[in-house]
Amino acid sequence: MLDKRYSEAKQFEKMSDAEKHQYFMACNLYYLCRKAPIIIDCKPMDFISHPYERTILEDVSDDQTWQKSAQMGASLMAILKSLHSAYYKLPHGVLYLIPTKTDVIDFSKKKFSKVLDENDLLRGWISDTDSANLKRVGNSYILFRGMQSTVGLKVQDVDMLVYDEIEEATETAISLAEKRVDHSEYKWRLRLSVPSDNDVGINSYFMQSDQRYWLIKCKGCGFDVCM
Repeated sequence: MLDKRYSEAKQFEKMSDAEKHQYFMACNLYYLCRKAPIIIDCKPMDFISHPYERTILEDVSDDQTWQKSAQMGASLMAILKSLHSAYYKLPHGVLYLIPTKTDVIDFSKKKFSKVLDENDLLRGWISDTDSANLKRVGNSYILFRGMQSTVGLKVQDVDMLVYDEIEEATETAISLAEKRVDHSEYKWRLRLSVPSDNDVGINSYFMQSDQRYWLIKCKGCGFDVCM
Protein backbone atom coordinates (compact mmCIF):
# COMPACT_ATOMS: atom_id res chain seq x y z
CA MET A 1 0.00 0.00 0.00
CA LEU A 2 2.84 2.40 0.86
CA ASP A 3 4.56 1.65 -2.45
CA LYS A 4 1.31 2.40 -4.31
CA ARG A 5 0.85 5.71 -2.48
CA TYR A 6 4.46 6.66 -3.15
CA SER A 7 4.01 5.91 -6.84
CA GLU A 8 0.81 7.97 -6.99
CA ALA A 9 2.54 10.86 -5.22
CA LYS A 10 5.39 10.80 -7.73
CA GLN A 11 2.88 10.82 -10.60
CA PHE A 12 1.10 13.80 -9.05
CA GLU A 13 4.39 15.72 -8.79
CA LYS A 14 4.89 15.30 -12.54
CA MET A 15 1.49 16.78 -13.40
CA SER A 16 1.22 20.26 -14.88
CA ASP A 17 -0.81 22.88 -13.01
CA ALA A 18 -3.72 22.34 -15.43
CA GLU A 19 -3.63 18.58 -14.83
CA LYS A 20 -3.54 19.08 -11.06
CA HIS A 21 -6.52 21.41 -11.37
CA GLN A 22 -8.51 18.77 -13.27
CA TYR A 23 -7.47 16.13 -10.74
CA PHE A 24 -8.81 18.18 -7.83
CA MET A 25 -11.97 19.07 -9.77
CA ALA A 26 -12.69 15.35 -10.13
CA CYS A 27 -11.73 14.35 -6.58
CA ASN A 28 -12.95 17.22 -4.43
CA LEU A 29 -16.43 18.69 -4.85
CA TYR A 30 -15.67 21.59 -2.51
CA TYR A 31 -12.66 22.51 -4.68
CA LEU A 32 -14.87 22.46 -7.77
CA CYS A 33 -17.51 24.65 -6.10
CA ARG A 34 -14.87 27.22 -5.13
CA LYS A 35 -12.81 27.21 -8.31
CA ALA A 36 -15.55 26.97 -10.95
CA PRO A 37 -17.16 28.77 -9.03
CA ILE A 38 -20.64 27.28 -8.65
CA ILE A 39 -23.25 30.04 -8.91
CA ILE A 40 -26.45 29.95 -6.84
CA ASP A 41 -29.02 32.75 -7.07
CA CYS A 42 -26.68 34.80 -9.29
CA LYS A 43 -23.68 34.67 -6.91
CA PRO A 44 -20.96 32.17 -5.94
CA MET A 45 -21.78 29.68 -3.19
CA ASP A 46 -21.36 31.43 0.15
CA PHE A 47 -19.15 29.34 2.46
CA ILE A 48 -18.80 32.21 4.92
CA SER A 49 -22.51 32.30 5.78
CA HIS A 50 -22.81 28.53 5.28
CA PRO A 51 -19.47 27.14 6.57
CA TYR A 52 -20.98 23.71 7.33
CA GLU A 53 -21.36 23.11 3.59
CA ARG A 54 -17.60 22.77 3.16
CA THR A 55 -17.35 19.71 5.43
CA ILE A 56 -20.32 18.09 3.69
CA LEU A 57 -19.01 18.72 0.17
CA GLU A 58 -15.53 17.42 1.05
CA ASP A 59 -16.88 14.20 2.57
CA VAL A 60 -16.31 11.25 0.23
CA SER A 61 -17.90 8.60 2.50
CA ASP A 62 -19.95 6.10 0.51
CA ASP A 63 -22.84 6.09 3.02
CA GLN A 64 -24.02 9.44 4.34
CA THR A 65 -26.99 10.61 6.41
CA TRP A 66 -27.87 14.29 6.81
CA GLN A 67 -30.31 15.02 9.64
CA LYS A 68 -31.18 18.63 9.03
CA SER A 69 -33.55 21.53 9.51
CA ALA A 70 -35.41 23.09 6.60
CA GLN A 71 -33.89 25.67 4.23
CA MET A 72 -30.25 24.74 4.89
CA GLY A 73 -29.28 24.06 1.26
CA ALA A 74 -29.17 20.27 1.69
CA SER A 75 -31.04 19.48 -1.53
CA LEU A 76 -28.70 21.78 -3.43
CA MET A 77 -25.68 19.92 -2.04
CA ALA A 78 -27.34 16.59 -2.87
CA ILE A 79 -27.81 17.77 -6.47
CA LEU A 80 -24.17 18.81 -6.71
CA LYS A 81 -22.97 15.51 -5.22
CA SER A 82 -25.18 13.56 -7.64
CA LEU A 83 -23.92 15.49 -10.67
CA HIS A 84 -20.27 15.28 -9.61
CA SER A 85 -20.48 11.57 -8.78
CA ALA A 86 -22.31 10.68 -12.00
CA TYR A 87 -19.91 12.67 -14.19
CA TYR A 88 -16.61 11.62 -12.63
CA LYS A 89 -17.12 8.35 -10.74
CA LEU A 90 -20.28 6.27 -11.20
CA PRO A 91 -20.73 4.51 -14.57
CA HIS A 92 -24.23 3.22 -13.82
CA GLY A 93 -25.61 6.46 -12.46
CA VAL A 94 -27.66 7.83 -9.59
CA LEU A 95 -31.26 7.16 -8.56
CA TYR A 96 -32.49 10.40 -6.96
CA LEU A 97 -35.64 9.76 -4.91
CA ILE A 98 -38.18 12.47 -4.02
CA PRO A 99 -41.47 12.04 -2.08
CA THR A 100 -44.03 12.06 -4.94
CA LYS A 101 -44.23 11.99 -8.74
CA THR A 102 -45.50 15.58 -8.73
CA ASP A 103 -42.52 16.58 -6.56
CA VAL A 104 -40.20 14.97 -9.13
CA ILE A 105 -41.45 17.23 -11.92
CA ASP A 106 -41.29 20.37 -9.76
CA PHE A 107 -37.84 19.44 -8.41
CA SER A 108 -36.40 18.68 -11.84
CA LYS A 109 -37.78 21.79 -13.52
CA LYS A 110 -37.13 24.22 -10.69
CA LYS A 111 -34.25 23.20 -8.42
CA PHE A 112 -32.21 20.98 -10.76
CA SER A 113 -32.70 23.01 -13.93
CA LYS A 114 -32.00 26.25 -12.06
CA VAL A 115 -28.58 24.94 -11.01
CA LEU A 116 -27.80 24.06 -14.64
CA ASP A 117 -29.09 27.40 -15.97
CA GLU A 118 -26.70 29.31 -13.70
CA ASN A 119 -23.62 27.15 -14.29
CA ASP A 120 -22.14 26.63 -17.75
CA LEU A 121 -19.73 23.98 -16.43
CA LEU A 122 -22.48 21.76 -15.05
CA ARG A 123 -24.76 22.37 -18.02
CA GLY A 124 -21.93 21.18 -20.26
CA TRP A 125 -21.96 17.82 -18.47
CA ILE A 126 -25.58 17.22 -19.52
CA SER A 127 -26.28 15.85 -23.00
CA ASP A 128 -30.03 15.18 -22.58
CA THR A 129 -32.33 17.47 -20.59
CA ASP A 130 -35.63 16.82 -22.40
CA SER A 131 -37.04 14.46 -19.77
CA ALA A 132 -37.85 15.59 -16.22
CA ASN A 133 -37.20 12.04 -15.00
CA LEU A 134 -33.86 11.32 -16.69
CA LYS A 135 -30.74 13.41 -17.21
CA ARG A 136 -27.76 12.12 -19.18
CA VAL A 137 -24.58 13.19 -17.32
CA GLY A 138 -21.43 12.51 -19.31
CA ASN A 139 -21.41 8.75 -19.89
CA SER A 140 -23.69 8.19 -16.89
CA TYR A 141 -27.09 9.52 -15.82
CA ILE A 142 -29.36 10.66 -12.98
CA LEU A 143 -32.84 9.17 -12.65
CA PHE A 144 -35.50 11.07 -10.68
CA ARG A 145 -38.30 9.01 -9.14
CA GLY A 146 -41.04 9.43 -6.54
CA MET A 147 -40.87 7.30 -3.38
CA GLN A 148 -44.61 6.62 -3.08
CA SER A 149 -44.97 4.62 -6.31
CA THR A 150 -43.48 1.14 -6.41
CA VAL A 151 -43.72 1.09 -10.22
CA GLY A 152 -41.31 4.03 -10.53
CA LEU A 153 -38.74 2.22 -8.41
CA LYS A 154 -38.48 -0.77 -10.74
CA VAL A 155 -35.73 0.80 -12.82
CA GLN A 156 -32.33 -0.33 -14.07
CA ASP A 157 -29.46 -0.86 -11.65
CA VAL A 158 -27.55 2.18 -10.37
CA ASP A 159 -24.44 2.90 -8.31
CA MET A 160 -25.88 5.49 -5.91
CA LEU A 161 -29.19 6.12 -4.13
CA VAL A 162 -30.20 9.58 -2.93
CA TYR A 163 -33.19 9.73 -0.59
CA ASP A 164 -34.33 13.37 -0.45
CA GLU A 165 -36.75 13.58 2.51
CA ILE A 166 -36.54 9.89 3.35
CA GLU A 167 -39.13 10.47 6.12
CA GLU A 168 -41.74 10.41 3.34
CA ALA A 169 -40.68 6.98 2.04
CA THR A 170 -42.39 3.71 2.99
CA GLU A 171 -40.42 0.64 4.03
CA THR A 172 -41.57 -1.04 0.81
CA ALA A 173 -40.23 1.84 -1.31
CA ILE A 174 -36.89 1.80 0.49
CA SER A 175 -36.62 -1.98 0.08
CA LEU A 176 -37.29 -1.73 -3.66
CA ALA A 177 -34.83 1.12 -4.08
CA GLU A 178 -32.09 -0.79 -2.23
CA LYS A 179 -32.34 -3.62 -4.76
CA ARG A 180 -31.21 -1.18 -7.46
CA VAL A 181 -27.65 -1.16 -6.06
CA ASP A 182 -27.38 -4.92 -5.40
CA HIS A 183 -25.10 -5.48 -8.41
CA SER A 184 -23.08 -2.27 -8.09
CA GLU A 185 -19.46 -2.32 -6.99
CA TYR A 186 -20.05 1.09 -5.37
CA LYS A 187 -23.41 0.95 -3.52
CA TRP A 188 -23.26 4.60 -2.43
CA ARG A 189 -26.13 6.04 -0.38
CA LEU A 190 -27.10 9.54 0.65
CA ARG A 191 -30.09 10.17 2.92
CA LEU A 192 -31.35 13.60 3.92
CA SER A 193 -34.45 14.74 5.75
CA VAL A 194 -35.94 16.88 8.48
CA PRO A 195 -36.42 14.43 11.40
CA SER A 196 -39.86 13.55 12.75
CA ASP A 197 -38.95 11.81 16.03
CA ASN A 198 -36.20 9.93 17.84
CA ASP A 199 -35.21 6.45 16.63
CA VAL A 200 -37.39 6.55 13.50
CA GLY A 201 -36.84 7.70 9.93
CA ILE A 202 -33.75 9.80 9.34
CA ASN A 203 -32.84 9.79 13.05
CA SER A 204 -32.57 6.00 13.10
CA TYR A 205 -30.01 6.19 10.27
CA PHE A 206 -28.21 9.13 11.88
CA MET A 207 -27.81 7.21 15.16
CA GLN A 208 -25.98 4.47 13.22
CA SER A 209 -23.51 6.98 11.74
CA ASP A 210 -20.48 8.68 13.28
CA GLN A 211 -22.90 11.47 14.33
CA ARG A 212 -21.14 14.66 13.38
CA TYR A 213 -22.86 17.85 14.56
CA TRP A 214 -22.54 21.46 13.47
CA LEU A 215 -22.08 23.44 16.68
CA ILE A 216 -22.31 27.21 17.10
CA LYS A 217 -20.52 28.90 20.00
CA CYS A 218 -22.84 31.14 22.02
CA LYS A 219 -21.29 34.60 22.39
CA GLY A 220 -23.08 35.00 25.72
CA CYS A 221 -22.22 31.84 27.68
CA GLY A 222 -19.40 30.47 25.52
CA PHE A 223 -20.96 27.01 25.18
CA ASP A 224 -21.21 25.14 21.88
CA VAL A 225 -24.87 24.79 20.85
CA CYS A 226 -26.49 22.48 18.28
CA MET A 227 -29.24 24.57 16.71
